[in-house]
This record gives sequence, structure tokens and C-alpha cells, in this order.
Amino acid sequence: MNNVGQMMEIIDYQDCHNVFVKFDDGTIVKCSMNSFRAGGVKNPNSISVCGVGIVGNKYPIRENKQLCKEYLVWSKMLERCYKNNRSNKNKSYIGCSVCKEWLYYPNFYEWLHSQSNYEKWKTEKYTIDKDIIQKGNKIYEPSKCCLVPYYINLLLTNHKSARGEYPVGVIYNKRDDCFDVIVNDGILTDKKKIHLYGFQNPTIAFYKYKELKEKIIKERAKQEFELKNITEDCYNALLRYKIEITD
Repeated sequence: MNNVGQMMEIIDYQDCHNVFVKFDDGTIVKCSMNSFRAGGVKNPNSISVCGVGIVGNKYPIRENKQLCKEYLVWSKMLERCYKNNRSNKNKSYIGCSVCKEWLYYPNFYEWLHSQSNYEKWKTEKYTIDKDIIQKGNKIYEPSKCCLVPYYINLLLTNHKSARGEYPVGVIYNKRDDCFDVIVNDGILTDKKKIHLYGFQNPTIAFYKYKELKEKIIKERAKQEFELKNITEDCYNALLRYKIEITD
């Protein structure tokens, strides 16, 4: 029996470093004799990650003795959704989940490798986004997710939990007793943000923000698609993307 109470049996012994072990469900694992004796052999087809995830033994989880990017992204995704909320600092993931298909690591691994921008994801700073293709989506699943450069993800962040009582993009200017607009730019100017001043009320300010922000998103989408940084599904979703006063 291993350290987590699973029965295992040696079915082939070649030498002390090449021992083949079979678990009750038929899974076969190669290990060392020392690992077998210590109970350290794990069944890769049992639930072992965040109480829901199965690693399997179809694809490696390490490259050059380090956890590979595919596995790290998968395990972090499960952690965001299933880690105890008291220790999860990002409250925006409360209520999020992962589809049954992706609870099995090989399925997630194969989806990643099927993406047209996989090679860029592999070597550059990318994120897996669940709510561009379907705004407000809270389930990580193949048809709703896409790989995007991190700055695209930041472009769509609304900071709802931290911005206060006014609509997204709007702040109250106490000194001038009016409302100002701040837009995370990244495309229309060389600055990181655009500031517009002097609106009479927050609703008028918001609709100016909406107009400018949606224009920025569309232009950024075109630019990123031409560079092959995003998939066609992601590109089309960004062209449709709407900023709402309730965001």
C-alpha cells in the first residue's frame, strides 16, 4: 500500500531502478525499488490535484527536472477555482469552475497544443482567458477559453471590487466637482492611460469611456491578430466586445 492508501503490486522487476507496479484500477507505473518500499509511488489516474484533478500518465509534467508550463498553468487554473476562498486573494474567481473534461490533465494539454498561437504561448508571457469569447463566463472549458498576451487580459480588467460606486472608467473629481474618465490605452497614444475631464454626471462620463474603450479594443484586436498573437475566435470576440455600465 502506498502513502495514500492505494494498493499496488510489482508485476515486473528488471533492476532496482526499473520496477513496474500495477494499481487496482489497472494503471501501470515504472518506479525505483526504494520508492516502492517507501510507499512513494502514486497512481497518476487518481484524483491528486486540488481535490478534483487527475494528472494521468499520457504526458510528462516535468521538463529537465522542472514542472512544464502546461502542467503549471493547469494546476494554477484548478487552484484558482477550487482553493479555499479564505486563502484565495483574488475574489473574482469565486464561483468559477473547470469543466469535467479539463479535470483530466491530458485533455487540457492537448487543447493547449491545438491552439494556433501555442508556440507564442510557450515562450512568451500569455494567460488563459475564460471570458473574452463569452463575456461573464465562469467555466474554464475548450469552447470558451483562449490564449492571449497578458496585456490583452489587462486591457479588459474592470477593477470592479476596488473602484468604488461609479461606473467603470469614471472617477469623481472633488476639486472641480465633476466626473473624469480614465482609459487604459496601450494603442491610441504612447501613454499608458488617456484622461478626459469635466463631465457633468457619471453616466455621460461612462458613455464617453465606453466609446473610446471599445475603439481601443477593436484596434488592439486587429493588431494582435495580424501579428498572430491571438486566435481567430478571440479576434472575432474582441470585435464584438461591449463595455456595459453594469460591468
